[in-house]
Amino acid sequence: MEPLHKELHRYSLLRAIRRRIDRQDLDGIEGEVSKEIAKRAGTPPMGIFCPLSVLATPTRVRRALTTTTAVGALKTAVSSDYIEALRPLSVLARMGARVMEDMIGTFKIPHLSAGGTGYWVTPEGSAPTSSAPTIDQVSLSPKICGAHTEITRPFAVQSSPDAEDLVKRDLLAAVSSAIDAGGINGSGTAGQPTGLLNNGNIATHNCGGTLAWSDVVGIETTVGAANVMITSGAYLTTPSVKGLLKATPKVGTTYPVFMWEGNELNGYPAYASNVVPSNLGSNNDRAALIFGNWEDMVIGMWGAVDLLVDPYTQSTTGTIGITVLVPADIQPRRNESFVCIPDVTTPTP
Repeated sequence: MEPLHKELHRYSLLRAIRRRIDRQDLDGIEGEVSKEIAKRAGTPPMGIFCPLSVLATPTRVRRALTTTTAVGALKTAVSSDYIEALRPLSVLARMGARVMEDMIGTFKIPHLSAGGTGYWVTPEGSAPTSSAPTIDQVSLSPKICGAHTEITRPFAVQSSPDAEDLVKRDLLAAVSSAIDAGGINGSGTAGQPTGLLNNGNIATHNCGGTLAWSDVVGIETTVGAANVMITSGAYLTTPSVKGLLKATPKVGTTYPVFMWEGNELNGYPAYASNVVPSNLGSNNDRAALIFGNWEDMVIGMWGAVDLLVDPYTQSTTGTIGITVLVPADIQPRRNESFVCIPDVTTPTP
């Protein structure tokens, strides 16, 4: 991609989409980039190859894709705010997870599972007792993460950078949410990574349904007792458990101090996202609370995006389906850095 990277500012995702809608081969910078990626990958794309960096463009102006005034009648609406799809808020990277981009093939990260031991010795020539650290490896391999969005034909012909940026942002946000969900609750089967809640090597702490302050403190203590240096500690749970903790007193009754104050829990940043399940347990009424040192979570990205354009499935409504397939993986570098409470009774909304 080196000969072309300086030309990527001319890359237009909407122009590539329009070419595929019209069943035309890609040309220009979009065609050159797709061919170069295919050459390096040794395989043709299912749709269009484009660099992941093409999607990662900051949004400048938000706009609505379409509004309808009657059945079958579409118009493009411009507003100062774009009402985004209600999707789980992507949080893991903001919590400190390490993102490793442009990976090649399967790669392994060294993991110091047990360190060497230091000793004090007398100065008269005594040798220290020798010890060796225990080192193993965490392996990441590309799995396919998919995301989907839809635009209308009138929107597809727009040439505004803001219109293009909206499509990129929507796809990138969907990919981010899917990666978050895989890291938290991935099954480890059917092409998914193994999420924290399904990782048998992650410590669990049961609260019996009712979350007490001692449970919150307890999971942090478990991480610290495992000799984890907590440099990016944070709590993650569901929005409903967040609401519960914001109304549950930690101290006092007349002028109580609540468990969740501001954006903190137990002195650490606290986040809520619907990527954390709230249908756990035998009755599907339990939610999870996770504490971790999140820089020990690694997100691997393999660079190229395969973009598929479908103008047929919903052709009667004038809607174009756009799917992106992104090679990615997510795993903890140290299992000891995370503890989960999987049985918090989910409050009724």
